[in-house]
Amino acid sequence: MAHNEIINKKYWDNHWENVFKPTLITKNNYYSLFTSLFKKYLPYSKNFTCLEVGCVPGGFLINFKKIFGYKIYGIDYSDKIDFLRKNMSENKIKDYTVWHADLLKFKAKLRFDVVSSFGMLEHFIDPTPYIIKMTSLLKKGGYLIVEMPNFRNLQYILHYLNDKELLKKHNLKYMDINKLEKLISKNLHMKPIYAGYFGIIQDFPFKKSFPHNLLHYLTHRFNDVVNKLSLDVTLANPWTSTSTVYIGKKL
Repeated sequence: MAHNEIINKKYWDNHWENVFKPTLITKNNYYSLFTSLFKKYLPYSKNFTCLEVGCVPGGFLINFKKIFGYKIYGIDYSDKIDFLRKNMSENKIKDYTVWHADLLKFKAKLRFDVVSSFGMLEHFIDPTPYIIKMTSLLKKGGYLIVEMPNFRNLQYILHYLNDKELLKKHNLKYMDINKLEKLISKNLHMKPIYAGYFGIIQDFPFKKSFPHNLLHYLTHRFNDVVNKLSLDVTLANPWTSTSTVYIGKKL
């Protein structure tokens, strides 16, 4: 469904080529991986299987492995999938499975306890077929996680002033949690566990010039404190929060 893509595989390959570096995930830096939210709604289990769709570079899977004990699986059509393997090696994780494939063409006998995507579905004009496919890979009673950035309201203003081109690469419609939840409930038999937002405010884009550098420093330090105190869940709201998050259970 290439005609449904807002950005294509070449974009992702170039993106990861420019920004990737292996990262050791520890309790000092896992806060930004939605850990405080997931601890409220997901069980800990070494028997659970977790699939991430659009899994490069692998930070979320590493977090699910280290914090929740899950057996981890990933699928991505990016040719930079070796970056995930480098991240796994950096974190000394050997027991994982990754597929280099297009989700809609992917066939697997496995069904998973958790199927997730982070920052992926907003890059499609219509994310419906991808959400349906993700849910088909879930066991009954399994958890669906859909996360995308929230570029609406105050976040829209911040990005419009600092990076208008970035906004063009995203479908902002389903960053409204009410629209995302309605889309999922219309097409799937899911019980919403959490449908809301995460985070308080975006780090101000970094530039060396004043006042950008100061604003970046202040917002970054503020978010560090917010994350460590788990206030990114408590104070989440549609106006300033950085992410839109849906967690549902398959009926």
